[in-house]
Amino acid sequence: MLHHRYYVVKKVLKAVAVIGTTYFKMSSRVATTPIGIDLGTTYSCVAAWFDQHDRVEIFPNEQGYTITPSCVACTGKEVLVGDAAKYHITRNHTNTVFDVKRIIGSRFSDIRLQKDIQSWPFKVTEGCSDKPMIVLEHMGANKEFSPEEISSMILKNLKEAAEAYLGTTVRDAVITVPAYFSDKQRQATKDAGTLAGLNVMRLIRWDISVKAVGGDTHLGGEDFDKAMIDHCVQEFKKRQKKDISKNARSIGRLKVACEKAKRELSSTFEASIDIDCLYDGIDFSMKSIKADEAVAYGATVLAANLSGSGKEGMKVCFSIDANGILDVSAELISTGNRRSIVIVGSGNVSKDDIEKMLKKAKLFLAIKLFMTVATLSVKSVLVILSTGSSCKIRKPIKRGPN
Repeated sequence: MLHHRYYVVKKVLKAVAVIGTTYFKMSSRVATTPIGIDLGTTYSCVAAWFDQHDRVEIFPNEQGYTITPSCVACTGKEVLVGDAAKYHITRNHTNTVFDVKRIIGSRFSDIRLQKDIQSWPFKVTEGCSDKPMIVLEHMGANKEFSPEEISSMILKNLKEAAEAYLGTTVRDAVITVPAYFSDKQRQATKDAGTLAGLNVMRLIRWDISVKAVGGDTHLGGEDFDKAMIDHCVQEFKKRQKKDISKNARSIGRLKVACEKAKRELSSTFEASIDIDCLYDGIDFSMKSIKADEAVAYGATVLAANLSGSGKEGMKVCFSIDANGILDVSAELISTGNRRSIVIVGSGNVSKDDIEKMLKKAKLFLAIKLFMTVATLSVKSVLVILSTGSSCKIRKPIKRGPN
């Protein structure tokens, strides 16, 4: 549930912030406020530790929310991140990217990634060295973005939220990653941080207190959304004899509605889904989706997974040092036989690649600034025309919300 996740994230970010603060106390560099970032599959958040208050402060984004959707969208003029990007899922579905955490550091040929690609409305193609590349239409042309570039946009958005809250430049960060992340995924996340203008001091596992888990590490918030969407698609097909699974706009609207219902179930026992004109002018509604039934469903899936491998007990330990080196050991409880392996860095993004990505990011920023200046110039001309003045150019008046 989201409330439990929020509580866990707060604990993790406190640990992250303490690590960052300790780092600076031991460092001879000029101290700035280090931040902790939880880079999630569906939502992300950023925080810092304040000694004077003896607590973690989670920073709000531009919309005032403490969690930011891990989404990026391209429009005809700009690249949107977070809440602004999420609003484009229903109307600009092929140009709105989410789930990038599932792509970063993966091989394009990975079977699991291929299954995910089938369910996404945006396009993912094969790049050099089996690297997945995300294709988005921007400024009238198709452009390829690496997963690191997309993740860096989300990280940069969080960095800017922290800077707006603190009133100072932020450089250093500790980022959480899942315990199951491979070394390539960890290195790719570090590269994304570099592209975002961050010095990634350390990556830490967010499940700090977890000794062992049972089930599928691939499962996350997006999987619950997808399961609800699939159920609604089947329900609509049963009622109306129409298949909406290939209609991207309908699926996008269902995704937003299902996610809303999921969040409501974090604090209530029931939620409903109501969508006007979902497909061919037909309304769709589902009442009384019960939280306990959703939990029972999840427990059943876990039981099914465990039943296939519960005969032989095994103890698995993971250890990652400050340099990102992963040590994995496994011991068969019944015999005591033990095996271990050490995995060192093998990132697939070179320094040259990072430089090229940074240049591309600077180009997008320049285009955005040009569009802003052009818009302001047009507004200034309109002010001149409306006043009849020919000798003065006045800046457009900024108006607050009505």
